[in-house]
Amino acid sequence: MWLVFAVGSVIAWSFALVMDSILVKNYEKDPFVLMWVQSCVSIVFLSIAAFFVPFETAWLPWLILTSLIAYCGDIILFAAMDRMDASVINITWAFLAIFLSAVGFIFFGESWTTLQTVAVVCILGGVGFLSYWHHHVTYFALFLLVAIAALFTPSNAVVKAALDSGEVLITVVFWQLCAREVFSFVFPWTMPSFRRRIKALPAKVDALFYWIAFLVIVAYFLGMYLMAEAFKSGSISLVSVVGNIQPFVVLFMAWCVWKLFPRYAAKELLDGQSVFVKLTCFSIVFSGLALLAFS
Repeated sequence: MWLVFAVGSVIAWSFALVMDSILVKNYEKDPFVLMWVQSCVSIVFLSIAAFFVPFETAWLPWLILTSLIAYCGDIILFAAMDRMDASVINITWAFLAIFLSAVGFIFFGESWTTLQTVAVVCILGGVGFLSYWHHHVTYFALFLLVAIAALFTPSNAVVKAALDSGEVLITVVFWQLCAREVFSFVFPWTMPSFRRRIKALPAKVDALFYWIAFLVIVAYFLGMYLMAEAFKSGSISLVSVVGNIQPFVVLFMAWCVWKLFPRYAAKELLDGQSVFVKLTCFSIVFSGLALLAFS
């Protein structure tokens, strides 16, 4: 069952990433301002959820701390969206899988079967092929993606540890989201330059901008919940490896947006060479995912 939840979280986060790429390309490039707008939606949802979620958890300090670390990763992620294709950004999850596999071995006593090893080699090999042959992936871009993965690792690890210790899943997800979104809302107001940009935003955007921001948050929250469910029933290393199908889900979604709404297309190179390389990688990665399903 963990695989279903893991794939579901990938689909939700892929949708959120494509929508974010549309916002960055067509509306607002400042990650602090963009995340502030989305936090306004998040805080409304979290305020409603607070009436139904039990607050008690022994992991509260760690959930807050690692969520703030992940917030730094989000800032770099939004900055990267202005510099590279939406699907290529998802090479991040290959590096995240490596980091979390190490965490799984060291802290959670996880082990691998031969079939799982072959599956991981297929998935990481496909992503590695994409990073090597895609002509828009520079060494600096790869450095940014490694940095994002490193900043996301503690948050994922703490969620797994909290759930393994018997914490309530919805409580863990709530506090992780609450820490990130409250900080996203408060921090920009402490800087005069960000305050000016926030006040100037309504004159730069239309109603569609706010609708897309709303959909991003719905998809992001759903992805967080499904990922926590996957961690609850599966190993942290295998769940993280499944995240490597995300570049190809993003590619498909970006292509759909480009065909249906070319004016608002996400940042995604869709020429013959790029599509061929990405689809070749997809077949390799999909083979690995199939092996995981039968392992």
